[in-house]
Amino acid sequence: VPAVMICPGGGYNILAWTHEGSEIAQWFKNRGITAFILKYRVPGQPEAALCDAQRAIGWIRANAVNFNVKPDLIGAIGFSAGANLVARLSTNWRKRAYEPIDDTDKVSCRPDFAMLIYPWTLVEGENSEKELPLKLRQKFPVDAETPKAFIVQSMDDAAHVENSLAWCEALKRVKVPCEMHIFAVGGHGYGMRIRGKPTDTWPVLAEAWLSDFIDAD
Repeated sequence: VPAVMICPGGGYNILAWTHEGSEIAQWFKNRGITAFILKYRVPGQPEAALCDAQRAIGWIRANAVNFNVKPDLIGAIGFSAGANLVARLSTNWRKRAYEPIDDTDKVSCRPDFAMLIYPWTLVEGENSEKELPLKLRQKFPVDAETPKAFIVQSMDDAAHVENSLAWCEALKRVKVPCEMHIFAVGGHGYGMRIRGKPTDTWPVLAEAWLSDFIDAD
C-alpha cells in the first residue's frame, strides 16, 4: 500500500487541520492510500517544521512493515505553507536538520513523490513573485534527485502562481517529471472543497496522476 504524509497550511503560524488535513486524509484513505497528517511545530518555526517533516518521513519508512506500507512509495502533499514545507523536504533530505536521535534517523527521509497545492513563498524576494526571471530561494536546491511533483495553483492566487511556475521550470531543467495544473480562477486555501470554481477538479487530476505510477508499481 502506498502512503502519503499531509502537511496542512497556515502560514507557519497555525495548522489548517480540517480542510487541509483530516479531509485530505479521508480522500486518500478512500483511494487505498495510507495517510498521515504531520502536526509540525508552529507558530513561526519553519526550521523546526523541517525537522519534524524529516523525522516523520523517516519514521513512516522505518515502520513501513508495521503499517503495511511500501517503503518506496511514500510521498508528501502540502498546502500553501505546507507545500513550502514539502518543497523544503524534497530538496533537503540528504542530511537531517537536527542531531540524529535513533536508528530511525538513519532511514531516508526523501519523499518518493511530492504534491504542491497552491505553494507559498518558493520564489526569491519579499513579494517579487511577479518579477522575471523567476528564481527559487536558496533553501530549495533542486537537483536530479528531487522527487517528481504534481502542482496546482490558480492565476488569481494571492500567494502568486509564479511559485508553481518556478518549481516546475526548475524540475524540467534537471529532467525530473512534473505535472502542473494552472487554473484561471480559484483563489487560495480551498483544500478539496467544492466551491463552484475551476479548481474543484484538481482532485480528479491528482488521482489520475497518482494512478499512473502507483497502479504500475
